[in-house]
Order: sequence, then C-alpha cells, then structure tokens
Amino acid sequence: MKLIIPLSIGLFVTILITGCAREQNSSFSFTEPPFPHPVFAPDKSPSEVKPPSQTPNIGPSITLRIDFGDGTIPLNLQFLISNFQTPLLWPIMQQALAENGIAVKYDDYGGELGVLITKIGDKKNGDEGKYWQYFVNGKYAKVGVSGYKVRTGDVIEWRFTKSFEF
Repeated sequence: MKLIIPLSIGLFVTILITGCAREQNSSFSFTEPPFPHPVFAPDKSPSEVKPPSQTPNIGPSITLRIDFGDGTIPLNLQFLISNFQTPLLWPIMQQALAENGIAVKYDDYGGELGVLITKIGDKKNGDEGKYWQYFVNGKYAKVGVSGYKVRTGDVIEWRFTKSFEF
C-alpha cells in the first residue's frame, strides 16, 4: 500500500506535465515554417525533397519564390544581387533554378519582347488552363523577365495560375 501511493502520485505528475506540454505545443502556430522550404525537382515526387541552397543575408539581396500551384510548399530562395554584373531577373532566375535542379524552358523572342517562360519543373503553360506569371513585391509585373532590373529587397514570385488571377 505504501508503494502504490507514491507511484500513483508520480504517474499523475508525469501525465500532468506531458499533457500540459502537448497542449502548449498544439496551440502554437507559425506564420512561416521554422525550416527552409523544400524544393521539388522536375522529375521527382514530393517525397524526394532536398533543401534549397541558402545565401546568408550579408548584402543587397532579393527573394525569389516559385509557387507550383499544386499545394506544395513553394521554392523560396534569397540571392545577393551584387553577385551579378547586370542585376536582371532572368540570369538570377536561371541560376536559382539550375542550382536547385529545376528545369526551365522558355522562348526568346529577342528585342523588347524578350524571354517568355513556358515551363518550370513539370508545370507547362496551358496545362489545366494555367500559365506562369510573375509578381514583384506582390504586384503583377509590367515588364518581361528578361527586362526586369531587380532592386534590393525585391520579392519576386512566380505563380503557376489561371490567367488574370491576381
């Protein structure tokens, strides 16, 4: 009998502490995941994930996000713009995708028309009535990818979405 009472008290305290810890964690929420966003290579399933390359924020930089429009976590990278002679979005984007094993296809019309992105990863323009569109700091871009000069702090987001979904 003397042994049952201390064991019961110990069990009660353990359950109380464990229960409170679980309750506290379940009510905590993140606005952003506490880990780097995974990257899905074009020929890989979401279960075959590799972490993106990370560049420490030690100078003028931009953020490049790519939303595949299928509910997966978007690619989210930061790049120093001082690493590029001419800070145009197109070469920065090419490097970002190449470094993360994501294929990009495009048509280059030259001159003022420039580059048109036709496919990123396995998402091709026209599939399911969706197209690649990009936004700068939350606003629809008014210039093509090959003509946009990035600025420090820009957030560039590519979305695979239906036309005119802004």
